[in-house]
Amino acid sequence: MDDHQPNGIPVTRFTLQSIYAQSDDEKLEFEYESGNTNILANAYTSQPEISQQAV
Repeated sequence: MDDHQPNGIPVTRFTLQSIYAQSDDEKLEFEYESGNTNILANAYTSQPEISQQAV
């Protein structure tokens, strides 16, 4: 999904989900802006074992 910051800079959000995911909640959500990619916090990435791997 493409969005824009209030200053007009485009932001793209996208989601990656493994074909081995046990549920729809097991996904990584990213935000891409001006050459930088950030992982967005969600219930899946807040799990200790996942957050250690995602950082």
